[in-house]
Amino acid sequence: LVNNEKVARIICTVRSPWDFASPKSYAAMNREIVELIKDQYKSCGTLNFGLGNLNKMKQLNDGGAVIAEMVANDAYLKDKNIKVWTGDTMTSASVYNQILDIPDLTEFFYIGANGKIGTAVITKLLKSKPDLKIKIFSRYHGFQHPNVR
Repeated sequence: LVNNEKVARIICTVRSPWDFASPKSYAAMNREIVELIKDQYKSCGTLNFGLGNLNKMKQLNDGGAVIAEMVANDAYLKDKNIKVWTGDTMTSASVYNQILDIPDLTEFFYIGANGKIGTAVITKLLKSKPDLKIKIFSRYHGFQHPNVR
């Protein structure tokens, strides 16, 4: 609640571990998630939805991207301004803002920067602060930018 208004819901469907291990179940599971979003919009007016637990699994729906696309293409939901995010989205936003809040930051060392969250944070930071220098500790060299070593 924010100012006594519901602003978001974390949603999670009830499924067995076998469902998440079976690609044959993925389309039905994604449809179920979108139906849950539709139901919560209709019953509560909820516009913001966070996918919890395995409901944002990469193999299931590409970390929620498939769900966001399904919502955008749904005949009923497409014009409702529904937002879908994952815990990763909120973590990335938090890390990004905490780094931006460091006074006089010109260079920093980032462990784990080649992961999904780290890549998102670094990409956004370099757009916001193009002169920022970032040193990454990793065996994998997945991020290519002149300011990143």
